[in-house]
Amino acid sequence: MDTLMVGRKITRKWVKGHAGHPENERVDALANGAAQQATRY
Repeated sequence: MDTLMVGRKITRKWVKGHAGHPENERVDALANGAAQQATRY
């Protein structure tokens, strides 16, 4: 991640997990889907 951030301005914002925040819920769904797919093989 550090390598990918070189030369870019990155702003991080803490968001309470599973609190109905649309972007957080979307990322959680994507991560869970990827984890499930990875365990199928």
